[in-house]
Amino acid sequence: MVTLNDISNRLDELERKFVIATKPMLTIDEAVQYTGYTKASLYTKVSRHQIPCYRPKKGGKLFFNKTELDKWMSGLRQCSDDELDA
Repeated sequence: MVTLNDISNRLDELERKFVIATKPMLTIDEAVQYTGYTKASLYTKVSRHQIPCYRPKKGGKLFFNKTELDKWMSGLRQCSDDELDA
């Protein structure tokens, strides 16, 4: 049986996803949800200059442009065996 608490949790999750879907710039926590990478992994990629990001002030919060994240993630494509054979 579905409880009111279950429904509330689902609504909260949908709201978080909706906010992320409509924002052009994401915080580190939102980028974690959007990409599926851990926060530590994203920080490592930032420090190695492997992922595009913005930091308005030195030592300040990180922000990620969602369009740039999409381009970065689509650049990680691995060819299939059939493509490699062709």
